[in-house]
Amino acid sequence: MKTKIILSSFVLSTIIIFSCNGEAKKDATATENASQPVAAFAYTCPMHPDVKSDKPAQCPDCGMDLEKVEKTDSISH
Repeated sequence: MKTKIILSSFVLSTIIIFSCNGEAKKDATATENASQPVAAFAYTCPMHPDVKSDKPAQCPDCGMDLEKVEKTDSISH
């Protein structure tokens, strides 16, 4: 009976320790992602303004190079 109690306590404490460690890793990852700068520019096709990219590319519709434009907030007052 004593052995079962000791073994159960060990298993329970191990589970608690590993679950707490996983939460700490998730918090660290979230903090790292939040501190990364957001790009101030996007790329868009001059002929197809609905085509957008976060890196230089070519328009899939017409093949033109996407042009760099400054990102703006689309909040209207």
